[in-house]
Amino acid sequence: MRGLVNYLTKNLVEFFKILRMAGMSFSVSDCITAFKSLEFVEIFNKVQVKAALQACLVKDETGKEIFSKVFDLYFVPPAVRNEYVTNRAETIETLKMEIEESVKSLNFQDTQVELTDEYKEIFAGLPESEKINLESFLNTTSAGKNVRTEFKQLAEGTIKGKLTSLKQKYAQQLIQTRGVLVQDTSEAGIIAAEVSDEILKANDLLHRNIGEINSEDVPAAVRLISELIENLNRELSRKYRKTGKKRRLDFKKTIQSNLSTGTVLFKLKYKNRFHSKSKLFLFCDVSASMLQFSSFVLQFLAGIGKKFTTTESYLFSDNAIRMNNKLYYDLSDFETQVKSSPIWGKGTNIGVSLDGILHNNSVIISSSTVFLIVSDAKTLDYNLAANNLKELSKRVKRVLWLNPVPEKNWTGIKGLEDFTKYCTMLDCSTLERLMVACRRL
Repeated sequence: MRGLVNYLTKNLVEFFKILRMAGMSFSVSDCITAFKSLEFVEIFNKVQVKAALQACLVKDETGKEIFSKVFDLYFVPPAVRNEYVTNRAETIETLKMEIEESVKSLNFQDTQVELTDEYKEIFAGLPESEKINLESFLNTTSAGKNVRTEFKQLAEGTIKGKLTSLKQKYAQQLIQTRGVLVQDTSEAGIIAAEVSDEILKANDLLHRNIGEINSEDVPAAVRLISELIENLNRELSRKYRKTGKKRRLDFKKTIQSNLSTGTVLFKLKYKNRFHSKSKLFLFCDVSASMLQFSSFVLQFLAGIGKKFTTTESYLFSDNAIRMNNKLYYDLSDFETQVKSSPIWGKGTNIGVSLDGILHNNSVIISSSTVFLIVSDAKTLDYNLAANNLKELSKRVKRVLWLNPVPEKNWTGIKGLEDFTKYCTMLDCSTLERLMVACRRL
C-alpha cells in the first residue's frame, strides 16, 4: 500500500510541475488540498480523479483548458507516455539541427552572422524565397567596394530588422519553429510544450483574420467555434438567471397561496418575466470571397438559434434565393448547396438582392424582425443598395451587418459609409469578433 502511495505522490508532483510549466498558477496549499481530495474518490476511476483535482487547482477557463490537456497527455499507460516523449524528443533534436544548419548560409565575407536563437528560428521558418533574398543581401553587401570587416555589425543589424519585419508577416507559418532551440526535452518539458503549442494555435485561430484561415485549419476553426458557442450559451444562461431575480411580486397569487395561514405572507409568488423573442432573418452573401465567412456565421447561428422564434434564411450574390430554413451544422453540406445553386459564381449586387426581398409578398418581415446581413459590402450599384437598405430599416426591428473586412479598411469600400446610416455594421474579421457580434443578437 505504501508503495502505491509513493508512486501516486511522485506522479502528482510531476503533474503539478507540468501544469506550472504549461502556464497554470496555483499555490502549495492548493496542491495539498488536491492530494487530500483523492481520499474521497475511487482512485482507479480516472473521471473521478480528474474532477477532484480540477476542482482544487483550476481558477479560470484558460486553466481548465491547460489542466484537461495536460491530464489527458500525462495520465496514460507509462509505455504509451514514454513512446510519445521519446518520439517527440527525437523530432525536436532533428529540428534543432536543421535550424542551426539553415543559418550557416548567412555569411558576411565568409564569416557567419551572429544571431540569437529567436532570430535563427525565424529564419529557419521562412519561405525559401525570403531566405534567398536575405542571403543575396549579405552577399551583395559584403562584396561591395571598400567594404571592411567592421561593417559586419551593421549588416547584422539590418538582417535582424528584416527578420523582425518578416516575423509579423509570416506569424502563422513560424509557429512550427518558435521556441524549438530552447525546448526542454525532458518528459515534463515536452508535455508542457505540447499543451502550450495547442493553446497558442487555438488563440492564433481566434485572433487570425478569417480570410487567412486556410483549408487545413478549417476543422480546428469549427471545433473552436463549438467551444465559443458553448461559452456564449453558458454566459447567456447566467444572464437570464440573474435577471430572473428581479421579477415583480404577484399579489393575487401570493394572497391565494397564503390563505391557510390567515393571509400571513409566508410564501411570496412572483410574476414570470416575459422575454419576447425576435424573429431572425438571415441574408447571406455567398460570392466566392464570402463562402468561408458565411459558413462560419452559420455555425454560430446554429448554436444560438433557440434565442429566436423563427429563422428565415436567404442566400444572395446577384440575386436572392431561399435557403432551407434549417441552419446547416455541416460545412460541407452548406458548401454543396451553395455551389449547386444558380447564384454561385455570380457577382455581388446587394441592391438587386434586397429588392427581391422587399417586393416579394411571400417574404415576411415585420417590426419584430432582426435582419442580419452577412457581406463584405463590396457590391455593384451601391446607390440602389443604400436606398433599399433605408427602406428595409423602416420595416424591421433593426438591421445588423456582419462584415469580415477589418474596420480599418472600410474607408476603401464604396458606399459603405451610406450603408452605416441605416444599419449597425460590425467588424467580424476574426472569430473572436464574430462571437462578440453574435452576442449582440
